[in-house]
Amino acid sequence: AKAVLASKKPAPTCSPTTQELEGAVKDLERRNKATLDIYHDLINTLMDLLESGKLRWRFVQISIGMLTLQIRRDTPLPPRVVAMFSRALTDETITVRKMAIGAVVAILKQQKREHKKK
Repeated sequence: AKAVLASKKPAPTCSPTTQELEGAVKDLERRNKATLDIYHDLINTLMDLLESGKLRWRFVQISIGMLTLQIRRDTPLPPRVVAMFSRALTDETITVRKMAIGAVVAILKQQKREHKKK
């Protein structure tokens, strides 16, 4: 927003006050926290379904695929999800093993330390 205001293209008719900017920052932080809570609720719900043992094999594969798609670089996964993916590396179905391999690769990339550039 600051870059758009500083560019003068198109010329702004009014500039926001510091209170409005502070309010926008607080609103953004509140939305980010709410989104992160929804993300963790989704992960925990999927894990509860997987660990219940009541799902048929096809729905187990679908839920593992959904968990694989939920891996983010900026948010670490809960330990129980990592443990589930490590157990899935030795699953009897090849589809689950392939998804688990991809997920473990993503988890390892997530945990990799940042290298300082010289």
